[in-house]
Amino acid sequence: MKLKYSFLLKFIFIFISGIWFYTPQILATEDKEIKSYSVLEKCNNNWENLTKSLTKDVADYGNRIIQSSRIYPNLDNFLPTYIVTASIPDTQSLPLNNFASEDFYMSENQETKQLFFTTLERQYSSNNRIIEAQNFHWLIFTFTPQGWQLVKAITRFGYPQPEGDFSVSPPRDTTNGIIGQAVNLWLRDCQH
Repeated sequence: MKLKYSFLLKFIFIFISGIWFYTPQILATEDKEIKSYSVLEKCNNNWENLTKSLTKDVADYGNRIIQSSRIYPNLDNFLPTYIVTASIPDTQSLPLNNFASEDFYMSENQETKQLFFTTLERQYSSNNRIIEAQNFHWLIFTFTPQGWQLVKAITRFGYPQPEGDFSVSPPRDTTNGIIGQAVNLWLRDCQH
């Protein structure tokens, strides 16, 4: 009887050890399949899927850009800014024929798409005040053999006023700003 019991314990131990040994490999294989499926869903050339994924991730990417570019010249006046969230994307295009400048020109045969969204941003002041701003972004993309590329980012910054009103800045080119850099970084990560 002891021999059967001992054999049974060894069998159970070997069986469980085998499952434990092979489980990480099985899980790693499943994770790769899941990851590559989600990357394909997110980064394919379908404009609607791409814009939904981009606006879902742009706050995180923007905060990375903010954190990596911080310079602390005077900590007393420093107000850290954080992008809290981005709105649902709006992809209804505006006509571009009246929108021309020296640094921006789209020929008629280039496929362009436009994306509009807002971001909620917060600054935390030294006297424990939270200052919220809502910024309005207009992004123009073109499709290339490498995938979608950002052509231009234009932002209107929304500022709260002491009397409770809200003022908006004139449009500014933010292609090389936080949102432009965040979008380019996201597109790079998405395509590679």
